[in-house]
This record gives sequence, C-alpha cells and structure tokens, in this order.
Amino acid sequence: AELLVDLGYVGEVWGCRTEAHNTIRVNEQDQFPRTRPAGGATQPDRFCALSEFVNTDRYDHVLGDATTTYNGVDRGQVVNNVKKATREMMYLRPDVFVIYDDVQTTGPVPVDWLAHTLGEITVKGETVTVTQGGAAVDIAVIEPARFDARVQSGPPADTEIRIDDRRTKQHPFVRIRPVEATDHTRMLTVLLPRRAGERQQAVTTPIRAEGVLGVRIAKGDVTGIALFATGEGGIRHSGIATDARSCFLLLQGERLVQVAIHRGARAEYQGQALFPARAERRESIVWQEGQALVEE
Repeated sequence: AELLVDLGYVGEVWGCRTEAHNTIRVNEQDQFPRTRPAGGATQPDRFCALSEFVNTDRYDHVLGDATTTYNGVDRGQVVNNVKKATREMMYLRPDVFVIYDDVQTTGPVPVDWLAHTLGEITVKGETVTVTQGGAAVDIAVIEPARFDARVQSGPPADTEIRIDDRRTKQHPFVRIRPVEATDHTRMLTVLLPRRAGERQQAVTTPIRAEGVLGVRIAKGDVTGIALFATGEGGIRHSGIATDARSCFLLLQGERLVQVAIHRGARAEYQGQALFPARAERRESIVWQEGQALVEE
C-alpha cells in the first residue's frame, strides 16, 4: 500500500509549490528555483547536496543539505532568510526511519514539516498515523515537544487539472509546525510502519540533554539510539562519547551490536575506544560487532 507518497506535479499550479511535497517549508515560502509542470528549473546553483552515505545489513544513513534551495528572488525581492536547511535520515532495518531536520534562519519564522498520502490521516497526542489499505505508518513526533499538527487537503478545489489521475484529486496531507517560532528549528520524527489494525510494537522515548537531542527506539530485545549534537561539544550520552555531529547505536539486549558516527573522528563506548582516533573528521565511520576494539 502507498503510505507517504510524492504526488508529482499534481494540478497545474499547486503541484509546483513546496506545500505539495514531502519536505520542509520555511516561512510559508516556496523553495527555489520555481518551476512549471513541464519543468523549467534552470538554476544550477539551487540544489540539494547528498553526503555521509552508510549502507550496512542493519543500518543506512544519508544527509541532504538543501540550504541553497531556500534562498532566491521572489517577485523582485531577495529571499535570503535561511542559513541552514539539512535533513538527516537514519534507517534501522527493516522498518524504522529516523528523520532529523535542522533549519537555521536569520530570525524567528514558522517552519512546516509536510507529508502527503492517498490514504487517511489521524492525529492523537504526539503521533500522526497514516492508513492506506491494509498498511499504516505511525509518525512519532519527538521534537518539538509542542507542535500543531493540522490535516489539510489539496490540491485546492479550483486548481486546474489536466490529467484524469487519482493523484490529482483531493487528498489529505499533514502539516506539523512548532508552536513557537524560533531562529533555529529542530524537528525529529520517527516513522514506524505496521499492518493496519495491529498495535505498534516499537516504543519511542525522547532524549533531551545538554547539547544532545535524540530518540531511543525499543522493539523486542532490539534498541536503536539516534543522537544529534545541538552544540559544538560533540555527544556524550547513553554510554557513547564522540566528537561527531550525530551517531547511531544498535543494541541487542545489553550487547552493543553496531555504532555509526557522522562527521566525527573518534568514539568511545562505556570508556572503550571503538576505533583509532583520526586527525580529521570523516563523513561516516562504522563499528560493527566482531570488529576488534582499540587497545588502550
């Protein structure tokens, strides 16, 4: 079943708007370059750079930096209020997705997290649930702690539709927005798919500590811990100490199975170095069970 989908250029105008896609919208403005249903995006200086790739049998990772797509010229006025806009995705196989959006702006502005579906959307507490056919996905909102989740529908009824396709008809989407606008918005969500009608087996617990934001995901005897540095001092939490910008720990019971650090040079777990310290940070470094620990 299709759960969270990109609908393409639905409608003649609305489908080209940022609001019509699964992304971040800043200050209710569109990303650049503006385009048309037939294409026409011809600004090579507006792009999303992908980096920090990890692909293992248990864990995948990628970072997207789309800062340049939020700065441009709109109706003759320069729009340049975004200093940073990144999306980091961690995938704990087979069915846990962690999404961390980090947006810095020149002043307090509203930031929207958008998700589209051809199914149904319900909101209960800190969880948004999308159901389509026999499948569902629970979206656990870890950060911000206080947010407004609004279910809307699109494209607008008066939008010109050229193709008779189900994707062009009215469909729901959810807009998640922090209650308080700031100049540094962090949004952390966990996507947990399941069968419709079954209870969610995974339990998410927010982690908020000095200099660290993260989430603990427990499912059976497997625990995943995603941590993100909110300052310049690296990460110290859950037994891990690293100079990295972000990291992921995977445990089976009490046994450490895997650690991945991103934009770091060293890491320790319970006081034991996992790999030789490096002079320069690397995009990503992975330690897996069975790999020898570094001698002290």
